[in-house]
Order: sequence, then C-alpha cells, then structure tokens
Amino acid sequence: MSVVANLKKKFNRKIESLVAGGDVGGSIASGVTSSICNHFGVFGFSELLPYRAFDEENNISEGPGFNIFCVDETGLNSPNKGVLEGITRQTVLDLAKELNLPFQLSSISLEKLKSSNEVFATSTAGGIMPITKINGELIGQGAPGEITRKLHKAYWGKHSDPSWSVSKEDLLKQS
Repeated sequence: MSVVANLKKKFNRKIESLVAGGDVGGSIASGVTSSICNHFGVFGFSELLPYRAFDEENNISEGPGFNIFCVDETGLNSPNKGVLEGITRQTVLDLAKELNLPFQLSSISLEKLKSSNEVFATSTAGGIMPITKINGELIGQGAPGEITRKLHKAYWGKHSDPSWSVSKEDLLKQS
C-alpha cells in the first residue's frame, strides 16, 4: 500500500507554533491514533488529509503525527528543524546507519520533495509508509522505491529482534 498526498499551502505554520507545548502535530497519547490511521489509508482511505506544515522559510517540516523523508541522488533526507523528533523517525535514522544508507537532515522544499526519487512518511501507527503521488504528480516511478522498501522491511523485521524490542512479559516484570 502507498499513500497519495494532497498538499496545500494554506495550512502554513511557523516554527514557533510547532514547538510550543511540546507535542508537535499531536501524539498517540493525545488520542490521535484514529486520525493518523485515517491520514495514511489504514482503514481504506487512500489520501492524506490536505495538510502540511512549513517552517519559516516555507520548507516542509512535518504533518500531524507523522514525519516526512525523501530519497534523492544524495541519499535519505529529512527536515532538520520544526519536526517532532519521535521514536519512529529516529528508528529510520538508526536503520539507515545500520544499512549504510547515506542520510542528511536539512531543509526540504516542496520542489525537492516532488522531484525526489522516493518519498515516505513515518508514524507510530503506520511505521514507514511510501508516498507515490503528491498533488497528482508521480514520485519517481509512482511505486514504492528500493530504499523505502528496504527500510520498511528492516523496520518491521526489528519488531521481533530482541536487541530492538522488549516483550510485554519483560515489561511487566520491570514494573
């Protein structure tokens, strides 16, 4: 499954409002799980709600409860400011290191995002979700790319890796 994103600039936010209050774009604990699932087509929806956040230079920052990554000739890219530095985002960066994939944290313009070979979003509820179309324009070949697929496979594979996860039984023993 991949996601079709319709991005509209009218929902512009500045960085100050992104970081105010701590939970940027919402959190699972705040009860936005169903909202995130709806954004990513988990219940049969095929499009993100028309939303995206920008930094003060009008670069992509994040969406409500998800982070954005793109892949181009330099490797994996994710915004370097105005984002929730969440667990899933950090996991992707850790996996990139483990898989020897080059990555950089830097500003991402809408033009860079749309001209990327691959784009994906990350969230706690959905993991790594390929985005194959933005505003009606295909990203790359219009299908999940090699790096996205590799990270997706590694991400879900780590769920059963004892060095990356803790069983509920072990969690209960700790409490």
